[in-house]
Amino acid sequence: MTISANKPVLVGDLMTQPVAVINPGTRVREAVELMRRHNVRHLPVVSDGILEGFLSQNDIRETLGFQADDLQVKERLDWAVFRVMNEDGPRLTPEQPIRHAIDVFLASKAGAIPVVAQGSRQLVGILSNLDVLRAARDLFLEPERADR
Repeated sequence: MTISANKPVLVGDLMTQPVAVINPGTRVREAVELMRRHNVRHLPVVSDGILEGFLSQNDIRETLGFQADDLQVKERLDWAVFRVMNEDGPRLTPEQPIRHAIDVFLASKAGAIPVVAQGSRQLVGILSNLDVLRAARDLFLEPERADR
């Protein structure tokens, strides 16, 4: 996508879709494998297209615990995702300005935020801080010259 300083940038312009998602009943170990396979650090937790929560690598690290022994880690890897997901995290809509999204990132310190349809919890995409940084790079930094 080409970003222009003359046109307001909306969340929908930068969000990623389709999104790798996981079901609330999926085991934590399967979530870890899905994150690895898709090279992502965040997974929306979705049931019938409706956002139920959000799972991050940090949530998994906290669940497994720094002090946990091998038996505890094995047990926790078998927990269902709904036991460790964040249900109350921030959400964005595609129509919101990217400036608002940046404010939400700064306030929440989130690495990614699910994007839902206006007035619902229907997942339509995900916006990561990397999506915003890529757009900022394209907008504000000089393109590399071919002769370098």
